[in-house]
Amino acid sequence: MWRCPLGLLLLLLPAGELALGAQRGRGRRELAPALHLRGIRDAGGRYCQEQDLCCRGRADDCALPYLGATCYCDLFCNRTVSDCCPDFWDFCLGVPPPFPPIQGCMHRGRIYPVLGTYWDNCNRCTCQEKGQWECDQEPCLVDENMIKAINQGNYGWRAGNHSAFWGMTLDEGIRYRLGTIRPSSSVTNMNEIHVITKHRGPGLLGDLQCLGPLRGSLGQRQEADRVTFSLQTVLSPGEVLPRAFEASEKWPNLIHDPLDQGNCAGSWAFSTAAVASDRVSIHSLGHMTPVLSPQNLLSCDTHNQQGCRGGRLDGAWWFLRRRGVVSDHCYPFSGHGWDEAGSAPRCMMHSRAMGRGKRQATARCPSSYVHANDIYQVTPAYRLGSNEKEIMKELMENGPVQALMEVHEDFFLYQSGIYSHTPVSLGRPEQYRHHGTHSVKITGWGQETLPDGRTLKYWTAANSWGPAWGERGHFRIVRGANECDIESFVLGVWGRVGMEDMGHH
Repeated sequence: MWRCPLGLLLLLLPAGELALGAQRGRGRRELAPALHLRGIRDAGGRYCQEQDLCCRGRADDCALPYLGATCYCDLFCNRTVSDCCPDFWDFCLGVPPPFPPIQGCMHRGRIYPVLGTYWDNCNRCTCQEKGQWECDQEPCLVDENMIKAINQGNYGWRAGNHSAFWGMTLDEGIRYRLGTIRPSSSVTNMNEIHVITKHRGPGLLGDLQCLGPLRGSLGQRQEADRVTFSLQTVLSPGEVLPRAFEASEKWPNLIHDPLDQGNCAGSWAFSTAAVASDRVSIHSLGHMTPVLSPQNLLSCDTHNQQGCRGGRLDGAWWFLRRRGVVSDHCYPFSGHGWDEAGSAPRCMMHSRAMGRGKRQATARCPSSYVHANDIYQVTPAYRLGSNEKEIMKELMENGPVQALMEVHEDFFLYQSGIYSHTPVSLGRPEQYRHHGTHSVKITGWGQETLPDGRTLKYWTAANSWGPAWGERGHFRIVRGANECDIESFVLGVWGRVGMEDMGHH
């Protein structure tokens, strides 16, 4: 340890010791920015003193870690571009430091007081007494490192920053942006039904006979309702399906745009309402084109359902069949969600039986601007086979279908392309690898030829995260490989449409 009395300082500084750095050329240390331009952070820190360290001239090993950088206890540090440790002047030279102390922490040119905070994406950073930031270490839903890894890899799709997800943790994304509870074993084990459709007219619900078992249909709750119709069209042996299909092209103006569930874990209600809206429109030949109300399901379908905290598809289809819902214009989405402590919004729409299974609203629309409170209903939902061609045939003949899928951490970042789950998080801690159950509307299919000549098949599907996410609210996902379980549980349904409805509407 060497310490310089103040009287010798003026003799030593010009004596060539500091010129030594110039003779060595401009190295990394010379090019580094000054440490104390805006003041000294951790001004009370005992860096040189604790190590009893003061060095003559230039000694690059006379260094200590300092708030994410390096500070020095040699005479060379005391130059125009200072990189001295905070206590160098006091301990080694016996003089006050030439820079004022900073009382707090600096971030992007702004000084925060001790215990001051700012948010770095989903993590809160707090200023500590030594002028250091201490930040939470939660995995964020928008992970810039993951975006970079996906886009640099050859995964067939591109990732991006969906601004609505910025500031959310991965755990919050799973909790608030999904919301479909996986069906019970009694529902998932039900037989897949294969039926022939008998039409009285193109698209009208005529004399339809069920060729599958009772448990092939969803939504019976506990009563033993007899299934009198079921609608999956049989795929003929050797039938060739088109290479590409999109429901909106076959049924223009009858396929509705994606909605936005916000931070409401209600994909069970949004996907159900979305599929039912399209099917009612198609099966009524466009005489009825409602956007059905997810809020009606969220607020009124309360039997074993949790509203914006999750729900089951079988319960949603039971409600649509037995109670029915109004349009989204009549009963708009309230946006209630985000783990609100209070109770869910009360049900503001009720109906009564009219005979022949039909229902009539007994309340006015919650929206004061809409007067049409027609109740829309469906037949029992039915499960399709997991074979991609059966799903394609059903979709092409009867309209979009509903599918369960497992959402992984990278799916939130989807921007374009043909999605498949990537391995970019495998080397990271477990908290960076979360997944949850979601439900979406499959609207079509297609295929692309890759640069190496291989053909990649895909489904097109509508999500419920708004039009700014993905490909205008839609996404493409690998087809024929049960990617993310999207082909494991697929449902169809028919809108309950009679001749009186056609005339009325």
